[in-house]
Amino acid sequence: MTLQDNTSPDNTSPDNTSPDNTSPDNTSPDNTSPDNTRSLSSRVKLLDYEMAKLKANEVEVMDVMCKLNIFKALLNYKELAGAINKLIFTLLFEGKLSHRERELIILRVGWQRKSDYEWTQHYTIAKNFGVDEGSIVALRDWENSDKFSEKERILLLATDEVLDLGFITEATFNSLKSFYRDSDNEDGIMIEIVSVIGVWQLVATILLSLDIKLEEDIVSWPPEGIR
Repeated sequence: MTLQDNTSPDNTSPDNTSPDNTSPDNTSPDNTSPDNTRSLSSRVKLLDYEMAKLKANEVEVMDVMCKLNIFKALLNYKELAGAINKLIFTLLFEGKLSHRERELIILRVGWQRKSDYEWTQHYTIAKNFGVDEGSIVALRDWENSDKFSEKERILLLATDEVLDLGFITEATFNSLKSFYRDSDNEDGIMIEIVSVIGVWQLVATILLSLDIKLEEDIVSWPPEGIR
């Protein structure tokens, strides 16, 4: 089960990310058992759906989130699950960035952090928000692609700087801010950009470190199933 199919500009949805342990030939995730079925084991207990719902209701997490392995894990610490859920939904549905801008950032984080869960879930979420598949695939090597506007290229550069350096450099920050001069709250948007990068890096770190796999019925690393 995934929330991917329920995520559209009019239908709220969560984030999903999982570790990518790719095989030495870099063609398929190494999260399968000898009989080629995906292992769903993780480093922490995944609550069953009913127990997850009980805990979720105490911290205002929607029941549908409890179908996701990330929340089946996080709800072992329900207060933290509630806080992360609020962060995710605030940035997904209350931010000033366009859906395309936000999803390009998130997918780039997932790709750079080799997070199968994050890339796979947001591949479908991004498509539901209208991001074309060509742009999504081009994110893997955005610097050599003509799929992105000048503003989007600066957004992606800022994302890579945070992932590689831990911060956005002054030159990149100033270039990026120039695109939002005419907005009602340019400083707020800059804070939002940094937060989107940081929150989905946090999510990727949780998923990778706890070895949380994709749900059983989800095909990993779309569209080709490779990393």
